[in-house]
Amino acid sequence: MITYLLGLVFGWHAAFGGGEPPVHWTASYVDGVGSHVLEAWRQPDHVRRITDRTLELDAVQPRGEGFRFAINDRERPMTFYGNQHDRVMQGSFDDWQRWTHVIAPTSPRALVFALDRPVQITPAGRCRWFSDAGSEICWSRSLALPLVIRAAGKDVYIVTSAEPLRGELPAFAPAGSEVVRDDD
Repeated sequence: MITYLLGLVFGWHAAFGGGEPPVHWTASYVDGVGSHVLEAWRQPDHVRRITDRTLELDAVQPRGEGFRFAINDRERPMTFYGNQHDRVMQGSFDDWQRWTHVIAPTSPRALVFALDRPVQITPAGRCRWFSDAGSEICWSRSLALPLVIRAAGKDVYIVTSAEPLRGELPAFAPAGSEVVRDDD
């Protein structure tokens, strides 16, 4: 009941806030293209993600600055570099949130509502169910991640394993040709 009331009063960030605790996780998800496998590492101000063993993202967000990122496309082999300004100019405003926490608010005043369900036990840990703009999200407060996302009655994102990250993130190495945005 308290979580539900906090959600009404404080909105999305009250339910899904909690910082960026260091974590390593694997997940499977389904989108319009098909099924995918994700492996990710997160520390405060740094995230690495590898999707389908082909697309590799490395992003950093130094305190007080916008984020910078590199994406390796191992199929072509190319590495793309960019920053937060580039993404905003392309119409993407929530990349950092999605990269580090998988989900982002659907609007500046987004509300989530706690669902009256018992705590869920998953292979990656415990989570509590919330409703957010047509999706159901089983949120792990200790990991600051959704362990399950359900849309239209189907599980579309499932964390298959998660553990606290100890030590450094795996090294990022550019792959093939490098493409950097040119301001000229």
